[in-house]
Amino acid sequence: SDGFMDQIGGDKKKKYMRSQFQKTLITLSQFDGNVQLSELSNVFSQWKGTNEQIDDVIVLGTKV
Repeated sequence: SDGFMDQIGGDKKKKYMRSQFQKTLITLSQFDGNVQLSELSNVFSQWKGTNEQIDDVIVLGTKV
């Protein structure tokens, strides 16, 4: 879903945005799935901060 990218947060209270999300996924791609899940959850929580979650967040990962 687009919930991660649309989440308002950070110092400037802006959306996370698709380009930032893609960079995060590329950075995390070197790790195994469990680490990716944990780190992605941490990134989202830190970005959101005290802001209300505005949408559902679904990220699906597969191993090829």
